[in-house]
Amino acid sequence: MSSNKKFAPVNTAGIKRNIHHQIQVVQQRGAYAGPKRALIIGGSSNYGLAARISLAFGAGAKTLNVSYEKGPSSISQGTAGYWNNHFFDQAAQAAGHPAIDILGDAFQLTTKQKVAAQLQQNGGPIDALIYSLAAPKRLLPTGTLVRSVIKPIEHSYHGTLIDIHKDVLQEVQVPPATAQEIQDTITVMGGADWQDWVQYLAQKQLLAPGFKTTFFSYIGTAATQAIYRTGTLGAAKKDAEQRARHLNQFLKDHVQGEAIITVNQAALSKASLAIPGFLLYLASLTAVQQEESSYESPIEHEDRALRQMLFGSQRNLDAQGRLRPDAGEVAESTQTAVARILQQVTPANFSELTAYPFCKRLIYQLNGF
Repeated sequence: MSSNKKFAPVNTAGIKRNIHHQIQVVQQRGAYAGPKRALIIGGSSNYGLAARISLAFGAGAKTLNVSYEKGPSSISQGTAGYWNNHFFDQAAQAAGHPAIDILGDAFQLTTKQKVAAQLQQNGGPIDALIYSLAAPKRLLPTGTLVRSVIKPIEHSYHGTLIDIHKDVLQEVQVPPATAQEIQDTITVMGGADWQDWVQYLAQKQLLAPGFKTTFFSYIGTAATQAIYRTGTLGAAKKDAEQRARHLNQFLKDHVQGEAIITVNQAALSKASLAIPGFLLYLASLTAVQQEESSYESPIEHEDRALRQMLFGSQRNLDAQGRLRPDAGEVAESTQTAVARILQQVTPANFSELTAYPFCKRLIYQLNGF
């Protein structure tokens, strides 16, 4: 679907600088009352990494992270996520915040067993679990490999991708997903594995009283709904929302705990580059928010969501009981301005009308450049 080439090898020095910058953002905001032992599923990049940094350097938490990353070898420097883990661990340990990484497939029972064993050996129950996993596929216990797709439902979608190497817009036509593709995407990207993690750790008596867990989600706006909220990805997020209600009652009954969905603002990731229309929308949104002086980096956004909402007293809840730190993105005035830009965009002017040059720099910064 995307013509974007593979990213260049990682720049470890740049990744280290990025980690330390994010740590400084949190430290400048001061300490907050939060969990002291936290598990992050998918904490090696983006909002998962931001959550781990916030919890460690804002709340003083010991953190355990599960991520599917590869370390350096004779033919590779290792993934950017591996180095994010590495430099976070160095900084956290030096600051007195114990940090452990388990590299593995979060979907697998063997990974859950490793996490449980690690917790049992290092202090026991956790106070919080952050689920921030974005995976393209899932291997089921039966041996079946299930893949997620980014497609609309019922109707084809016509949109654009940006080739970040050539700086050009490309028109794409995406056919509607089949019923099987919808179900497969729910299996991979929905809330089943989140629920499995919580219930497995509960069975092992590894959830502390008052335990909180959240699933990072995204809803978006009219500009993205055809390929996102009303598409296969949205179907997966709706599955997580349904499971959140059951998990919340389960945790109330067992540990006086809480399960809740956190709807984050749109953010750049390597995976998001493959979502038709998303980068152009995000570049337009960023331009508007920079003009409004309301732009937040992922670390600024997630730290606010955790310290003020999930573990704080300034909760912004919608009618479905979801935390909404994305309120700035979906504000009517902001979306009116975004729509105005998108109506004017052409292949010749998109770079000037939007914050695409800024967003492109952020994309390369994901690998340390």
